[in-house]
Amino acid sequence: MSGAAWTTLAIVLGAIALFASEKVRIDLVALIVLVLLVVLGLVSPDEALAGFSNEATVTVAAMFALSLGIERSGVLEPLAAVLGRIRKPWLLTLALMLAIAPMGAFIKNIALVATFLPLALRVCARTKTPPGRVLLPTSAVEAVSLTVAGAIVFAIGIRFSGAIGAEEIRLLRRANLPGGRWLLTFLGAPMEAR
Repeated sequence: MSGAAWTTLAIVLGAIALFASEKVRIDLVALIVLVLLVVLGLVSPDEALAGFSNEATVTVAAMFALSLGIERSGVLEPLAAVLGRIRKPWLLTLALMLAIAPMGAFIKNIALVATFLPLALRVCARTKTPPGRVLLPTSAVEAVSLTVAGAIVFAIGIRFSGAIGAEEIRLLRRANLPGGRWLLTFLGAPMEAR
């Protein structure tokens, strides 16, 4: 391996160690990695900043900002109070699933996760329920709801899959294939399920 490869490997391993230790905030670790890569000449400034022009990067950042705003506004506090009264982990899991899953048809999964993860963790802390008993089953149901309901709503243009980019969707619609917009459902469902 070349010197640049060894340096990159060292930066990646250092970042993993910092992520795992949680001694430095995750966003700061990411910026430190970015700055190191540029300062050491491993990537150009244009390459380093290219990710910020990607829709996904902006969407994730916006969703975390939205999540923080929703959490600080207290708008989910009534739901947290109701869920906080549930003492049985299986019932809490079911209640969270029923509250979150239907929204998957209208809201991107990153928005659901960013919005409801802090709520779920807060409720788990109040009820002394291990978060893994609630979060893992809830995420599985959320993924299924996105696949089924999300693909159907996606077909009528309310939502688009992260697996198919906006340009691909425009090309498919222009292609005037048999099945029209419903073709996107059949394409979207298997892609979201992967």
